[in-house]
Amino acid sequence: MTNPSPYGEYPNYQQPPQQPQQAYPSQPYEPYPQQQQQAYPSYAPPQYGEQPPMQGYAPQPGYPPQPGYPPQYPTYMPGTGPTSGMAIASLVCSLLGISIVGVILGHIALNQIKQSNGYTQGRGLAIAGLIIGYIQIALGVLFIAIIVIAAMSNPGGSSTY
Repeated sequence: MTNPSPYGEYPNYQQPPQQPQQAYPSQPYEPYPQQQQQAYPSYAPPQYGEQPPMQGYAPQPGYPPQPGYPPQYPTYMPGTGPTSGMAIASLVCSLLGISIVGVILGHIALNQIKQSNGYTQGRGLAIAGLIIGYIQIALGVLFIAIIVIAAMSNPGGSSTY
């Protein structure tokens, strides 16, 4: 007798044949003979107080380094340092028209950021202060040159001979 369907009787419905259960092999999987097994170096965990062998493996992130080994990762997260005050001052001075001060502060800020190995932030602010400051200096020099040329040519002005 077949098991009754919980959904009622269906005409011409046949139960699928049941497959016999296969026992799992007690032996581990054996690869095909043509496949090559890759040899890995054997690793035994170190005993208490013993240094593990150096095999080129880096420590896992989030774990402290083993004693006697140099740290493999930075002690801070990139992008979490303070923003350079010189970079902010460079941009503000350049925007206010004090371009020479902005350029000087921008160069100082870039030097400080470079020496901090990426901890201090604000490189973009310092570069923006430098660009704006140099553009203002160039425009100021051009403006003074135009005034000097105009004053020297003096096309319709009075001349004193």
